Amino acid sequence: MGARIGSRAGFGGILSTWRGRMIVFFGSILLIIILLVVGITSCVRSCTANKNKTVQATQQKKETAPKLSNGLQKRLDAQLETNKQLAAIAKNASHYANEKIIELALNEPAATSFVAAIPTADKKSQAYSDAITKGGVPALYTYDKRWGFVDYAGMPLGVTGSGPTCLSMAFMALTGSAEQTPATIAKFATDNGFATGDTYTDPKLFTSEKLADVKLSGQAKETSADNITSALKKGGFVIGLTKKDSLSAQPHYLIIAAVNADGTLTVYDPLSSSVSSRPWAMSTITNSLEGSIYVIKAAQQQAKS
Repeated sequence: MGARIGSRAGFGGILSTWRGRMIVFFGSILLIIILLVVGITSCVRSCTANKNKTVQATQQKKETAPKLSNGLQKRLDAQLETNKQLAAIAKNASHYANEKIIELALNEPAATSFVAAIPTADKKSQAYSDAITKGGVPALYTYDKRWGFVDYAGMPLGVTGSGPTCLSMAFMALTGSAEQTPATIAKFATDNGFATGDTYTDPKLFTSEKLADVKLSGQAKETSADNITSALKKGGFVIGLTKKDSLSAQPHYLIIAAVNADGTLTVYDPLSSSVSSRPWAMSTITNSLEGSIYVIKAAQQQAKS
């Protein structure tokens, strides 16, 4: 009997010890779970707070970002439009008869829309309707859509027509009339055999007696500051041929319109708006011209002088 009681007492002690250990074990598990829950909750709160801070910072940046000025926005819009047109030119490259046509768009950004329109353009010209002041040379460009699509010397006048465009500018300044546009002068040059040569217009056109048919006359002079100044002071205008890689990459004709008070020259380049937009030192222009200059006057004026 005593042995049984001892046995039961021993078993109870073991059971009690086992229960104690289980309580400690499960208590530890519970503590770990609690710590994990607390850690996760803290992390979520921290991440949420950081996210909110990031959102707030982004919103603040958006709210404080300066707006573009109208001038800068217009420049960006213009550049985007130019890029769009260049992409169209590249896509339709096989539709251009000569690489020089595409080069015009790359060399003269103002001509990009003109070049982009060439594959589907109607090869017709329009009248010049802008105001003209007698004695004042209008700044005309070969790639003006009013005449640039007309064929001249095997390509669009917008690429090849610097000679006719310069003569047209001289005509308008000397007569105060828009009767002779680059397109009509180009036809005149073609009909009389002058639409030829590396510069697409034979320089003999500028001294030909045939100029009288378009109420003009021309005389070749040695390129010099004195001859340019003298011609302009006597009411004439001067056409010259640029050297390769001087004012621009390829030789072509430009017109000298005036001598300014400070001795600089007003020059209109029918293939370059950048050249036309600023005054030039006399020495820069004389050093940039090839061969003779051509003094253009009204026909009756030449007869008197």
